[in-house]
Amino acid sequence: MDKQHERGCRRHYGPWGRSDDAVHERHVRRRHYLPGGDHVRHDHQQFRRPHRERWLHGQSVGIVVHESNADVGHRWGCGRRGHWSRHRYDDPYMDGPIREHEPRSFWREFQGGGLLMADLSVDMSGPLSVESHRPTAERSDRTTSAEHNSEAVTTTYKIDPCRDPRWAELVERHPHASVFHTPGWLEALRRTYGFDPVVYTTTRPGACLTNGVVLCCVSSRITGRRLVSLPFSDHCEPLVDRPEELESLLASLKLEGRKRGLRYIEIRPRTVLPAGMEPGPVFFLHSIDLTPSLEEIFRRFHKDCTRRKIRRAEREGLTHEEGQSEALLDKFYQLLLRTRRRHQLPPHPRAWFRNLVDCLGERAKIRVASKDGRPIASIVTHSFRNALVYKYGCSDERYHNLGGMHLLFWKAIQEGKADGAREFDLGRSDVDNLGLNTFKDRWGAVRSRLTYWRHPPKRISLGLADSLLVRAWTAKAAKRILPRTPDRFLIAAGKLFYKHVGCFLIFQLLF
Repeated sequence: MDKQHERGCRRHYGPWGRSDDAVHERHVRRRHYLPGGDHVRHDHQQFRRPHRERWLHGQSVGIVVHESNADVGHRWGCGRRGHWSRHRYDDPYMDGPIREHEPRSFWREFQGGGLLMADLSVDMSGPLSVESHRPTAERSDRTTSAEHNSEAVTTTYKIDPCRDPRWAELVERHPHASVFHTPGWLEALRRTYGFDPVVYTTTRPGACLTNGVVLCCVSSRITGRRLVSLPFSDHCEPLVDRPEELESLLASLKLEGRKRGLRYIEIRPRTVLPAGMEPGPVFFLHSIDLTPSLEEIFRRFHKDCTRRKIRRAEREGLTHEEGQSEALLDKFYQLLLRTRRRHQLPPHPRAWFRNLVDCLGERAKIRVASKDGRPIASIVTHSFRNALVYKYGCSDERYHNLGGMHLLFWKAIQEGKADGAREFDLGRSDVDNLGLNTFKDRWGAVRSRLTYWRHPPKRISLGLADSLLVRAWTAKAAKRILPRTPDRFLIAAGKLFYKHVGCFLIFQLLF
């Protein structure tokens, strides 16, 4: 062997390496590069060589050992003794089996997330940890994840919130719970749209439930599969008390999303989520403080646009009805059809509101204002503990000057105050919806920002100019078609689209 060839071998293997031709040729075929120009050999006997230890210094590699086939392991997994193995296996994330003469780059695969899905997780701050768990077939109801900044291994369990009584108990006592967490709201989602709710928790089966994140899987051949917390809900706070619990649950959700091939996972809290989730759509959330006296609350209303409209409605002799009857539901839904057609949007199916009333019971109320027996305005409110929530509203635009909506809001505030409510949640509004935001501001409501958090972040396939053109074209088409659409076709469109969309936000992006 000539001196140049020998120097090349020393450069590849170091002064301790072998320099024979056969080993050199095999190394050339299998070598890969790590950051800083260091080389990696697929030979597991080189695991402790300094050129690898230099890159691994100060970092933690979490290795998952499957007890069912620990002898085989993965290419970049480990065998029974924890050595790096090069055994042949079928990778579910690749098109075909990986052969020994087709090695993959460690660093390139780490950047793409392939190693994480192959049960090798790299942690930049924590110590070395080895987790042993049972095969997937034996743990279908739980997910095991290692926290990035601690040595503890957390087991996450899944429960059905509509059938497990522990969830209802947690919702009743947790300070961050809302009507959107209740089993009644979740059961209405299941009955109407087929969205099965699931709660991820770190509490063991049979123990008192201490935390949980509730989500629904929205599955559609048109819009894909995703986990949302929750569809058609303005906000849904994770019911956790400690930050480390939330981090563990979010880590389990991300792992679940990768395993199931979901488009994204969306959480809708009223507060800010920790690192690991990317901010998504932003809205305004308005709420009225009901702790002062009724006189003080009334004085906070806008003098001309709110207080004067309430007095006008009382002078006009508008009547007010509330309840859960079919007659009130019919009046509400006819006004809803009129309003949604005016806004170029299809309505929710009538079964959605019927199921809300049936599942929530006394917590849901339909309120209707009428002029000489003719319905002119209607809203749907939900109550839970010390909060009153405004969710849906509609009206006849020909009678807007009579103040029907203002009368309904004022009656709801009076009733909520009498029942001990401390907050009137006016719901979310689009940031660019100036009219709706101004209407809520004039009630003396406090405006706050509401951010939805996603993982992974939304990827835009179209360019900015193309997306604006598509949105402008669809908006123009909807403006021409929907106002002239008969009621039966408008209702059918709502049944079709809302089931596939899973949330009102995405439908707004389409139209």
